[in-house]
Amino acid sequence: MSRKLAANVWVGEEFFAAGSTPPKDVAEQITNPKAWGDSADAGDESGASQYGDMKVADLKAEIEKRNEGRDDADLLSTDGKKDDLVAVLEADDAASA
Repeated sequence: MSRKLAANVWVGEEFFAAGSTPPKDVAEQITNPKAWGDSADAGDESGASQYGDMKVADLKAEIEKRNEGRDDADLLSTDGKKDDLVAVLEADDAASA
């Protein structure tokens, strides 16, 4: 049975966003019960709450990770304050949905 994350989680150097379902081998490594939702709808929150708990450095790291392999014209901006970075990630999520 697949479970969705209720919180953002880093496993090694890989980031898994709240609402995502990590692969079984990764899920077995996530032992904090607060990382998992109690219901099937946990993690279906808006992007603001999904990224809102992250630190600026973590937001920038996620953006830089997403920028790997992108053309210069498609790079996501790491400029601005926390709200700007959250907006960049939310827009990228919406574009890839």
